[in-house]
Amino acid sequence: MSEDKEFIRFMAVFTLPESLSDEVRSIIPEQREMIKQYLYSGKIIHFALAKDRKRFWIVFSCSSEAELLFLIDHLPLTKYLDFDYHELLFLEMIALNPTFSVN
Repeated sequence: MSEDKEFIRFMAVFTLPESLSDEVRSIIPEQREMIKQYLYSGKIIHFALAKDRKRFWIVFSCSSEAELLFLIDHLPLTKYLDFDYHELLFLEMIALNPTFSVN
């Protein structure tokens, strides 16, 4: 029997510094890999980056606010960013799946 667990969704907004140092730029691949791991594990359900690359948004699915802060703290770029977060009441999305025809 599987255990139904209630998850809380949080929207975190991250703001990047005006100019990125070489050190920060060198960490971006590690950040992207961690984001991918969180996505595949279901801890992140949405990630968006502004076109000007100055801000990004992540919707996390967590069991608690403490877990959210743990996940954020383990993102490689967090120490270089400003961020804020809010618990979400709901999140509406539509997943568009391509249709496949065997004809």
